[in-house]
Amino acid sequence: MRQALWSIVGMALAASVATGQTARKPAPSARAQVSLAAEVAYQTPRADGARSCTCNELTRRLAGLRALVALASREVFARAYPTQARDLSRLRSELEIGIESAANSLEGSQGKAYADQERTCGQAVDALNRPWSQWQPFLAENGLDSDHYRGVKARNPAVPEEGDLDPDRTGRSCKQGQYWTEDRALWAINGREGVCAQERFEVRQVLAVEKGKPGHRCFEYELRSSPAPQD
Repeated sequence: MRQALWSIVGMALAASVATGQTARKPAPSARAQVSLAAEVAYQTPRADGARSCTCNELTRRLAGLRALVALASREVFARAYPTQARDLSRLRSELEIGIESAANSLEGSQGKAYADQERTCGQAVDALNRPWSQWQPFLAENGLDSDHYRGVKARNPAVPEEGDLDPDRTGRSCKQGQYWTEDRALWAINGREGVCAQERFEVRQVLAVEKGKPGHRCFEYELRSSPAPQD
């Protein structure tokens, strides 16, 4: 009888300890239960060979900041990140205006020369610098940003990777790896060397070939003999 009594007491104590452990175990935080990327169906932009380096960077920033704006109206975001939600509510109107302006610049750059795209998108990137520098670490930590184009090759459909071997409207043709214009040589780097690899190369005009022969007054790129100048 005494042995049965002690058995019952032991079971009660074990149950009490287990209950206490359960009570002391912290409940999962709101942050641990939410995926912000899934909440807004975020998708990393693909590198675009028909966009310049800076226009690809602008695409990246727009994707992240648009995801941020989408989160501003989500209750789950406010619960999980109350401080960030308050900061975003103060910034939201200004951010939306900046995003719209940058998106217009990106759209307006489409189809333009490489240097023109760099200039147009560069101005838009500069305009977004303040909100981007503030929110990029948070976006990256939550799967809403990545350096999606560095080291990625992406061909411009309008520029053959092998070179402009067919005659242009003047009858001029080029050799393997050569292009009719400096601009087309710059675009070729996206597909042959990688998006944003232009800074490692320089484009030069080839004049050594006899006029009328393939390669006369064509452009090709080569590795820089010295580091590119810093802005």
